[in-house]
Amino acid sequence: MTYQELLEHNKKRTVKQLAFLTDDIDKAVRLWVDKLNVGPWTIYKFSSETMKDFHVNGELVTEPFEFEVALSDIGDTNIELMMPVKGPNIYGKFLATKGTGLHHFKEHITDENMEAYIAEMKEKGMDVIQSGWCGPDFHAYINTEPVMGFNYELGNCPETIDIPEEYIRYYPEKD
Repeated sequence: MTYQELLEHNKKRTVKQLAFLTDDIDKAVRLWVDKLNVGPWTIYKFSSETMKDFHVNGELVTEPFEFEVALSDIGDTNIELMMPVKGPNIYGKFLATKGTGLHHFKEHITDENMEAYIAEMKEKGMDVIQSGWCGPDFHAYINTEPVMGFNYELGNCPETIDIPEEYIRYYPEKD
């Protein structure tokens, strides 16, 4: 693309999220609050009980899995902290090889455009390495890590995540 084409193309795009992996989600949320005044945090337990059609490296995951995700907003940008707990996912390997830190950024792609966008990424040699649904929330990670050092997530970014309250906690705790 030319300079001008890139300017026009990127005016229409929305990066919704920056995500970081951690090996201790409770410590991480405390640090973000204490050091950066970022919070409050909603911490979700994503698992085989709360997600459907969860695929890792093209395979449907049928065994139990779990990872925790903490979300907070800074203006229009969502900050996500993630911690693998058990079962297959892309987070554990990344954490083991690269350590804590930036894992991905997430771009909002409408449901109507998702399939075409994933096809475009595949045409460029980048496959989906993880995808799944939590209620109306869909995510698909594109394997950009080998060439970019981090992953690229596509998501439909609904306003709320449909997950039962027993799988949610808060930091600091709600008053």
